[in-house]
Amino acid sequence: MKTFRDFDIRSEFIDYLGLYEKNANTGPDFHKIANVSQNDYQLELDHIYRDIETIKETWNNQSIDQIEQSVSKKGPRQLEIMKGQKEEKLRAGYKPNQPMYRIKNCGPDSFFTHLAKQIGLEQALARYHVQFPGEVTAWHTDIYSPAHEFLSESAEDQSDESIGQDKNIRRILIALEDWRWGQFLQFGMSPWFDWKAGDMIYWKYGVPHGGANMGYVPRISVSITGLITDKFMGICQNAFPK
Repeated sequence: MKTFRDFDIRSEFIDYLGLYEKNANTGPDFHKIANVSQNDYQLELDHIYRDIETIKETWNNQSIDQIEQSVSKKGPRQLEIMKGQKEEKLRAGYKPNQPMYRIKNCGPDSFFTHLAKQIGLEQALARYHVQFPGEVTAWHTDIYSPAHEFLSESAEDQSDESIGQDKNIRRILIALEDWRWGQFLQFGMSPWFDWKAGDMIYWKYGVPHGGANMGYVPRISVSITGLITDKFMGICQNAFPK
């Protein structure tokens, strides 16, 4: 069995794992599973707009450099795992300091931290996302390696052969405002636009995705990542055809 070490770039490793078949014709590659009321998070959204001018300088901008800086805290092996993703971006022409979007962890009292428990994601990490005009999220597939802070011990214990395998970690995305012209996301073969504030979507493990803001106002969302439970899968059970 090959591992990530046998591939120079991440997409070749993903293809080897067979995580996504683009011509499978099994329906949409993401699905709206709920809509939450903007009233529940309006205060948090107001705080983001209050700090919008400083966010560009103070939040993690998900550039190659900042991702590498964050991952380096987990040790040299985790940098090795990320090497293929870094190399692929550099070959494509992305600059090491080029921002993709800005992230900040939601606090313990955040509506979204509590929402994670309500929908059945355990050990969850909720993060604000702000993508400014002109920023692009490079096409990628989440394999949760290196894992987020909430699974740091699991990340350290993973064998080379387990990297890229489904570890029952899932992510949802919530749009905090109505869609505006020029804002765009794509999951597999399925584009997403014209969303409404509070729309919550889910996609299967292994579905590649990316996005861009070619509009004129920031795109603001929240991701929640955690371990699935029967409750969560029950919420999502009608999201995809059998």
